Amino acid sequence: MSASLQINQTMSLYIPRVSSEITKEQIAYVFESNFFGEVSRVDFISKTDYCASYYNAVYIHFKEWENSIMVHNFQEKLVNYMNGVAETPARVVYNDPYYWNVFVNSSSLSKSRYVGGSGNKKICLDLSDFYASREKEQNETCHQVEGDKITTNEMGAYLLSILRNNSSCYEECK
Repeated sequence: MSASLQINQTMSLYIPRVSSEITKEQIAYVFESNFFGEVSRVDFISKTDYCASYYNAVYIHFKEWENSIMVHNFQEKLVNYMNGVAETPARVVYNDPYYWNVFVNSSSLSKSRYVGGSGNKKICLDLSDFYASREKEQNETCHQVEGDKITTNEMGAYLLSILRNNSSCYEECK
């Protein structure tokens, strides 16, 4: 029966929000001790929310996924959610009752860090100044109100000013 299971050995995972107190080793341990497979690498992207709380977005890469019905069902749920078939994302309990919502790492689906196969690397922009100025405008409140949302024009104007000034707040993604 296990020979016929469809396990995607190249799939990597994305967790959009993990406490900054949790380490890469702890994340790898959760996935390995729950028999998802052998983790090859865990990548963190440090982020800050509107209330200046720090957290990490996490990417989990596997050396090898386990060939089990549990992994097959987990990957199937991930893909079904991504395709709009499932209503709720896959979840992994890391400290009962606490869990992470887990998604397919869609940036790995392209198999490339290049824009449209052009050979040009994606540009990473540091938007911390933009969000810092927005935070000051919110009069130091942490709750969003209807008129507090960032508009496309606002963000576009900020991005254009960075690019026009040839600012050093962008770099090539590694």
